[in-house]
Amino acid sequence: MQTLECYFFRYGFNTTLAGISNSDLENLYSKFIEFINRYQWLPQLFVLFMFFWLTAFNMGLNQMTISGSFATFYWTRYTNISKKLKNDMPTFTVLGSFARAIFYHLGTLAFGSLLIAIVKIIRVIIEFVSNRLKSRNQDSRLVKAVSCLCKCCFWCLERFLKFLNRYAFILTAIYSKNFCRAASKAFKLITNNVLRVVLVDNMSSFILFLSNLSITGIIGVLSFYFFTKKLPFDSLTSYSPDLNYYFLPMGSIIIGVFFLCKLFFDVFSMGVDTMLMCVLVDLDENDGSQER
Repeated sequence: MQTLECYFFRYGFNTTLAGISNSDLENLYSKFIEFINRYQWLPQLFVLFMFFWLTAFNMGLNQMTISGSFATFYWTRYTNISKKLKNDMPTFTVLGSFARAIFYHLGTLAFGSLLIAIVKIIRVIIEFVSNRLKSRNQDSRLVKAVSCLCKCCFWCLERFLKFLNRYAFILTAIYSKNFCRAASKAFKLITNNVLRVVLVDNMSSFILFLSNLSITGIIGVLSFYFFTKKLPFDSLTSYSPDLNYYFLPMGSIIIGVFFLCKLFFDVFSMGVDTMLMCVLVDLDENDGSQER
């Protein structure tokens, strides 16, 4: 069986780096390429790890931007000017929250997303080892039990880190603290108000899920009547195309509407969690008096 190697490095290879002789550089580069050709799974694993890291980073940046906007709305004071309440909300709240996340909290986002990426890559390695043992018929009952236990533990750890990161980013948007201090504060608030957090989180998730299904169902029914030309409006029926098989466009519309609604309601979900944490922080630090 012929072994495939990487020869692309020979094209356009430049050895004119300052401080290093050409022979030394060529020797070092040849050893590096030889190492990559021998262990090609290492760069593939690195690319997968960076994909997990950047995906988690992007999600964390979105969460911190949204939570910063809602937190700004909650903590903005109202002033009484000529018997009329006037707030001091900034003009570009979302852009301001995004700028704060970019200029002040990139380290927090990178560290929180790094933890999730590490757990994800460990899960991939465990799955790969389990499949290799299964293909070689070396997966005994003990190996299966250990593999299943590891998969379950790291899945739970990943879910916990995602949950903790979500609230840690909210606390970072409120206090501008680093990841460890924000995560510690968020964990303390959640443990002291477990019933409130569980009730609000589950109720809001259930209501948003029902809203998503309702909108998707309504759009699905309307698309069915539109493509079958059963709408009671002649002006709309004239725009309906003649289709032999209308389930494909109708299914595409339903799937697209479902994911669009999910993205839209994810913003509401993040807003609910942010307002909940703001209320918990307010109750923990203030008592309604003029001093607090």
